[in-house]
Amino acid sequence: MATEVVRKSKILLSNENYTLWLLPIKAKLYKLKALNIVTGAVTCPDFETDKDNFKLYNKLNEDAYAKIVQYLNQEVLAYVSSALPTTNKFKGLGKTTPKF
Repeated sequence: MATEVVRKSKILLSNENYTLWLLPIKAKLYKLKALNIVTGAVTCPDFETDKDNFKLYNKLNEDAYAKIVQYLNQEVLAYVSSALPTTNKFKGLGKTTPKF
């Protein structure tokens, strides 16, 4: 007989549990189809030559950013927020804005 275990609690990243946090967040990013974007395995397509994939890349990047932020504890979130320059806050790493 198979036993199904459902984890209902979030593992929030803290200063002491990166390894425990990493596997579940990687799985969540994989499910969003954004893991390769976050790891840098896929680069942002050129806006001029590939607008559709450029838009998709940025949407997936924003979704990944939102998911990661949801899994940071208050101390880590406060540190990240204070360490980022104002111009980069809440934009998501790797987000590229096209020049018109």
